[in-house]
Amino acid sequence: FFIRIDIYLYFFIGVFIAAHAGLSAAGDWIRRRTAWILVAFMLACLSVAFYGFSDDPEHYWLLINLLRLTGPLAFMALAVYLEKGFLGSLLSRLAPASFTIFLGHVIVILIVWKAWQGLVGFSRHDAAWWAFFGLAVFLSAATLGLLWWVYDTIRTRLRDRSRGPT
Repeated sequence: FFIRIDIYLYFFIGVFIAAHAGLSAAGDWIRRRTAWILVAFMLACLSVAFYGFSDDPEHYWLLINLLRLTGPLAFMALAVYLEKGFLGSLLSRLAPASFTIFLGHVIVILIVWKAWQGLVGFSRHDAAWWAFFGLAVFLSAATLGLLWWVYDTIRTRLRDRSRGPT
């Protein structure tokens, strides 16, 4: 089974936070510490990445799982940092499609990964491996955002036709 169970946990935590306005104190705490959270998380990711290339990375997967636990906090801090800029404006256009992107990103990445393996190979020590997973984020958002747009366009047209002429 290729979908990690922690993804569902984070999704439901996000739904819970969004549905309870009283939890805005957490958002305020993150806003006041955005830069520190981002710097600390990037340093932790770099440290774990370098450790992963060591001769005997015995605790590598434990450290990866710890990063997964703190990743949503870093992602929220990144969202706070980007929300007012050009990139935030661009990403906000994907908001209606975000659930579709969330549900389908693993499937898109898995399909493209199979093709990538055949064309390029798949050693984690190879730059192409890192390039794939860097590009996979954009590929998933573009593919699934387009899928959602096609669905929404068809749905809107069908709804308008079912109402008949006014």
